[in-house]
Amino acid sequence: MEIIAVANQKGGVAKTTTSHALAIEFSETLKKRVLLIDFDPQSSLTTIFNLKGKDYIGDHPSNVAKIFDKTIPTPIKINEKLFFLPANKDLTAKGESAIKGKEMMLTRYIKEIDGQYDVILIDTNPKFDSLVVNAILAANKILTPIATGSLDEAGTDELFDDIDELLELYDKKLKAVYLLPTRFNKTRKDDNEVLAIIQTMIPRYLKTLKSLQNTKIEVLDTIPERSVFKDAVGARYSIRQYIEEFKTSKKDILLILEKIAKQILKGDK
Repeated sequence: MEIIAVANQKGGVAKTTTSHALAIEFSETLKKRVLLIDFDPQSSLTTIFNLKGKDYIGDHPSNVAKIFDKTIPTPIKINEKLFFLPANKDLTAKGESAIKGKEMMLTRYIKEIDGQYDVILIDTNPKFDSLVVNAILAANKILTPIATGSLDEAGTDELFDDIDELLELYDKKLKAVYLLPTRFNKTRKDDNEVLAIIQTMIPRYLKTLKSLQNTKIEVLDTIPERSVFKDAVGARYSIRQYIEEFKTSKKDILLILEKIAKQILKGDK
């Protein structure tokens, strides 16, 4: 079972859009059984599914915050292969609470459901708090989207310094770290300069971190900047469904997403 935390403490990097798109690729295109978890109290991923976080609070069986009470929430079935746990404001309260061992609650939950899914994908919030700590400690892979606009790679070193410290503290190893350049516009000079940094300098730096020295570091194919992503989210469609139904001329995007999904799962069973 592959457990992937999608993490970047910088907002606006298409993190949530990427999580949603890849969940669809893993489940519909690659036919994997997928659990997608919205672990960001802002509930942006939940909104993409046209759901409201406030409908899943308290005693609701699909309240993801129940994991902090050592209770197993029931995911919502999106399709035959994709299941989803929506986020809500209860996550904030639980994340800020004094619950003993709270940083390991997501790990505990995933152990309870071991074998039920091929892939678990966790969308995190854009700050290094206890919820992100939960996601990283639960994961065996990290996916970090980085927008290629000017200075959008700034902060990546700081993020991985924090991750390195956390992994050392808990004596944890990762299978892989994937860097995903997003919102790339090849006609812009800044984008090409930042892409070069993502492809060369950042992987080189990550290999200097003690906890990542034996971890696979891979830069994935770039996701281009296209209005179709925003349009699909606005229409509450997956990017694949939106393109296949309304923008068939943009099918090159689907080929890119499928390739990225295969890169992430390459060599996995």
